[in-house]
Amino acid sequence: AYTGAIAVFFGSLFKTSLLDLLAYVSFGMTIWTFCLAILTEGAAVFVVSEPAIKQMPAPLSVHVYRVIWRNLILLAHNAVVPLLILAWAHPLAAVSGLPAALLGMALVLVNAVGVVLTLGTLGARFRDLVPLLNSVTSLLLFITPIFWRADQLGSRIWLAQINPMYHFLEIVRAPLLGEGFPTLSWAFALVFTVFNLGLGFAVFSRFRTRIPYWI
Repeated sequence: AYTGAIAVFFGSLFKTSLLDLLAYVSFGMTIWTFCLAILTEGAAVFVVSEPAIKQMPAPLSVHVYRVIWRNLILLAHNAVVPLLILAWAHPLAAVSGLPAALLGMALVLVNAVGVVLTLGTLGARFRDLVPLLNSVTSLLLFITPIFWRADQLGSRIWLAQINPMYHFLEIVRAPLLGEGFPTLSWAFALVFTVFNLGLGFAVFSRFRTRIPYWI
C-alpha cells in the first residue's frame, strides 16, 4: 500500500507511467529495505548477540552471517510482490534480465559481509552508532533514486552517481526493468567492494579479541 501510494504520487508529479513507476519503486524499496536492515542490524549484531557470544565457543563471524541470512530470507519474501508487478509490466525484460540481476544481488550480499564486519565491530565499542545510522539513513532514503530517477537531475546527475546506494540498486534493478547492463554502476560497485571488504576484514581482525569485553 505504501509503495503504491508513493508510485501514484510521484507518477502524477513527474508524469510517468504508473505501471512502470510501480515496478521501479517496488524493486527500489525492496532492495533498500534489505540494505537498511544490514546497516542498522549489522551495527548492533554483536551487542544483541552478547549472551551467545559469552556462553558458546563459536566464531564471531557466525553472528555476522546469521544477520545476513535472516535478512536475505526476508528479502525473498518481500520480492514476491515486485516480481509479480514486473511480470505484469515487463515480462520479457524480467526473464532476460534475471541472470544479471542475480549476479548484482550476489555482489550486494558480498558487500553486506564487509559492512556488518565494520559496523558490528564499531557498534560494539560505540553504542551511539545505531541511533546515528537511523538518522543518516532517514536522509539517505530521500537522496537515493528510489522514488525518482537519477536522469531527472539533469546536469546534476553526479549527485546520484557519488551515492554508493544508487549503484547497488542499479545493478539489481536496471536489468529487470529492461534498462540494459549498467556498466558504470558495476564498475563503481566492484571498486567499492574491494575497499569495503578490505576495511571490514581489517577492522574485524584488529579488534575481534576485544569485542567480548566491549559488550
